[in-house]
Amino acid sequence: MLTSDDLTFTGKSGSAAISRASITAVSSGNERVELFGITGRIMRMAIPDNGGLAVAAFAHHRIDMLTVEFRDVRGGDHSAVFFLGMNQAAEALRSFALDGKPARTIVAPSCKNGLTEPGSMLIMAPDWSGAQVPVVYQGLVYEHLVERFRKAKSVARVYRDGERLPAGLCPQYTVHLSVTGFKLGSSVKRAMLGPMGMFVGTTQMVFDVKLSDRTGGVSIERQVKATIRDESESTNVADKIAKSFEKRFEKAVKASEKTAHTPSDAEKL
Repeated sequence: MLTSDDLTFTGKSGSAAISRASITAVSSGNERVELFGITGRIMRMAIPDNGGLAVAAFAHHRIDMLTVEFRDVRGGDHSAVFFLGMNQAAEALRSFALDGKPARTIVAPSCKNGLTEPGSMLIMAPDWSGAQVPVVYQGLVYEHLVERFRKAKSVARVYRDGERLPAGLCPQYTVHLSVTGFKLGSSVKRAMLGPMGMFVGTTQMVFDVKLSDRTGGVSIERQVKATIRDESESTNVADKIAKSFEKRFEKAVKASEKTAHTPSDAEKL
């Protein structure tokens, strides 16, 4: 519900409100998705003579996605994605009377002389200039990254881009992502075309990822890819990217700890 002061949304676990003054951008988009999920897939598999592929041609509907970007009380960036009925997102967008997402300037945090907060991580907003990526995917990638690393064993605290850091402290890890490729596929095509959908309707996302460690123990600089080939929603590519990078980070931390605990030749004597 949108009022002159707040945007309130309600879920199964409760409700929350976003101050309208804290909202920085609003955008809309849509995606066609398959009806009935796993149940629909099982039903189609039971239809003989490739009849399931014919059913898949019309067993789908369009969902609208409204992406609301805002800052919390500490200045941290957030994106909230709302899945709405057909044509509802554009109507909601008009009620905000806001323009689309402005171009973002990536600003490195000024944290040089502070003490390192062990296990803390600052996740910078990704640089999206390398490909045309819908705003909903941008918001989901960032939110999934934050959520994945909050649950990571080697991370004690996660800071968002723009968030005010504790006085005198600097995060141990800083994450930078730059998108280099994006291809929007279709879950409907993947369902309709059967095995061919594994190649024709794929959704792909590619990032150059860099993680720096103030203590010098961990360093990651590589390309991370994610592809959606099954009949799941294309937006799931966002969590695949986050999951892939979080696994690489944990692996790098373990390798660093193993090296640090390996006795030198002098210690062995």
